[in-house]
Amino acid sequence: MTRPKVSVLLCTYNRERFIAESLESVFAQTVPPSQVIVINDGSTDHTTAALEPFRQRIEYLESENHGKPSALNLGMAKVTGEYVWIMDDDDVAMSDALERHVALLESRPELGWTYSSYIESTTNRENLRIAPQREKTLADFPDEQFLVRLMEQCFLIHPTILVRASCYREVGPFDPALVRCQDYEMAVRLARRFPCARVAGPTIYYRMHGGPRGSAQDTFEAGQIQEKWLEYMQVFIRKLRKEMPLSEYLPGRQPPSGGTSDLRYAYLRRMAIMARKRLYDEMIEDFRLAAQENSTDFSALAPLERNLLRELFNSINDPFFFHKDILRRIRAVCDGPVGSAIRGELIRCLYWDMINTLRKGRFSQAFSTASTAMQLSGVGVLRSFLHDLKSNWRSRGPSCFN
Repeated sequence: MTRPKVSVLLCTYNRERFIAESLESVFAQTVPPSQVIVINDGSTDHTTAALEPFRQRIEYLESENHGKPSALNLGMAKVTGEYVWIMDDDDVAMSDALERHVALLESRPELGWTYSSYIESTTNRENLRIAPQREKTLADFPDEQFLVRLMEQCFLIHPTILVRASCYREVGPFDPALVRCQDYEMAVRLARRFPCARVAGPTIYYRMHGGPRGSAQDTFEAGQIQEKWLEYMQVFIRKLRKEMPLSEYLPGRQPPSGGTSDLRYAYLRRMAIMARKRLYDEMIEDFRLAAQENSTDFSALAPLERNLLRELFNSINDPFFFHKDILRRIRAVCDGPVGSAIRGELIRCLYWDMINTLRKGRFSQAFSTASTAMQLSGVGVLRSFLHDLKSNWRSRGPSCFN
């Protein structure tokens, strides 16, 4: 039986310490790749020398430093395989990674790509080899929710996915402006067009280490990764919000039926994504749109909507979300029956959060939560809120706060 051809793309920039181990893991695959393309994106260290032992087994491309997406586009033009595996120059693959990905794709021709979890790893100081730490487990959810779950949180890294080459060609090249976050943007693009499935278990040892990141034009230290990730992620998420139909935010990606609840849930789902990306102007606009869907038949929030707001509250780790100006803006747009119901659910989350902090003796934090509730509700509503708190602070909260 003829094995399917797999092309590996490996872009590198100043990774002389790690690239050999990464390539060794590629060539040690139980299902070996048919093509390995290494693109040296203008390295200024000894990366070229580190690649010498592999030169007879790789297709070597070299370019001036323009960032990873440009390098990937250069390599993609040379791909000859049926599948494309984009490997990082500092990560290490498990020996059966390709075997497991290919087996799933070959057994299910309707799939465009596969993905897996990975193992967070560090570097052994003595020999610079990978040092596995713990598996990054992935949440379980229905297949039809994959796109919105991915948009809420990026849980993939590029080496953990294998994609049919035809799918990459159909969605188009990487965005050269995204010198960070290009893998996330591409995964969202693929998820919008093609079904995917998860490979059982991890396939990659993901190396977490210090040192500079980015391209020569935008170099930053490891401690700035989250800040830079957010900067570039906001660029493509903001653009995506303008282009992506509301139907794609609904489970099963069915077009809105015209019922107010469908549209409202789509607005709230998009709102929650914008909030997680700290795109607060866009978040508040979606709050406003959801609040306007105030048909008398749908004035009460559905359980799915309440759960969505609770999940959002639990996931927000940015103090600016609770800044008085943001809260006042939410209160201003969330008026009428639906808007009041939305604010009421958020206030209910604050209520139980306050009870939990009081139980732990964190009185200053509880006072801060009360102030937040006041910004959302107004003084009159807050008076009732505090009365309930005094009467019931020992009672048990809802399951999402247990």
